[in-house]
Amino acid sequence: MGDFLTGARLAHVYRVAETAVALAKKWGVSEEDAYLAGLLHDVAKNLTPELLEKEGVLVSLENRSLYAAYPKVWHAFAAPLVLQSKFPALPESVLSSVQWHTTGTMEMSVLSQIIYVADFIEPGREAHGVAFIRELAFENLDEATFGLATCSLLFLLKHAEVIHPQTFLCLDYYRSQLSVGKARGIAAKLVG
Repeated sequence: MGDFLTGARLAHVYRVAETAVALAKKWGVSEEDAYLAGLLHDVAKNLTPELLEKEGVLVSLENRSLYAAYPKVWHAFAAPLVLQSKFPALPESVLSSVQWHTTGTMEMSVLSQIIYVADFIEPGREAHGVAFIRELAFENLDEATFGLATCSLLFLLKHAEVIHPQTFLCLDYYRSQLSVGKARGIAAKLVG
């Protein structure tokens, strides 16, 4: 992994891994899998389709199109390709958690939710809503996931960034898991 990540990015993945372990303890999932997914979540952060192919990883036309359309989140979708080629015995739960750590999606496993949230709330992050999401993460993981999807969408809209469709699906699904009043309360705290 040192070939792929260095410096500040490497420090970030260690903080995500440690945060993921704390959340795994709280929510009763494998701490080992949480730590591993946290360490591996950004393994493709600095890669392009061309660099992946130099590493011997076949990149489909679909993945090239994904890179062209969503370059900032592409690394999450490319990471399972890298990991499967380098570490074929990794559990599917870890690969799935790595894949959904940027956009989220509907019906994520608890481990996937943990990695999605841990990437945002790790101690080095300072962003709008992060303190509130940190609190929610240890109180109700669905609420934290909805809150994070809300924060992501607000950030992307504010900066006129392209929005991956899975972000909308994540937001809508986790909103549907909450009462209307709870969802409105979380959204109001993040928007206002």
